[in-house]
Amino acid sequence: MVSLGVLFSLLLSAPAASAHDSVESTSPANGAKIASMPEQVSLTLNNTPAAIGSKIEVKDASGTNWASGEVSVLDKVASEQLKPGAPAGQYTVNWRLVSSDGHPIDGSFSFTVTGGSTATSGATLGSAAPVSSPEPQSSTATGGFPWLIVIVAGVAVLVLVALFLVVRRLRKEQ
Repeated sequence: MVSLGVLFSLLLSAPAASAHDSVESTSPANGAKIASMPEQVSLTLNNTPAAIGSKIEVKDASGTNWASGEVSVLDKVASEQLKPGAPAGQYTVNWRLVSSDGHPIDGSFSFTVTGGSTATSGATLGSAAPVSSPEPQSSTATGGFPWLIVIVAGVAVLVLVALFLVVRRLRKEQ
């Protein structure tokens, strides 16, 4: 019984890992004005995100999504290829990534294209706009304490206590 009490107190006193990954920079930079649409947009995080479950949309003022294909993750950079032929105007990038700790994080940033059509000269994204720190990203990740783990641990402790009581009662009856 003492060991169950020790186990339960250890579970309750364990610190929570509440720090999710964060975006360190975007390309194009948030609020940037660039001459032509880049071939891709990218987000650089402080840790490597998961590619599965990640989504990046690049929408113009009319709501047309110019993203093409799946999100690509290489090291700490998540990127999305863009369709050619995008017009000049303001674009909003809505992103949802799976943090390295498994929790979803999301946010948005915007940039403005002053000339028309996607660049196809083979120029890299870095030459289209400098990478800089974006404004704080919004995140709707639930964050905080991992309640699911506490609930599962609590149920496990209750099951162990119930088993202990049943075994104890059976021993007394013998």
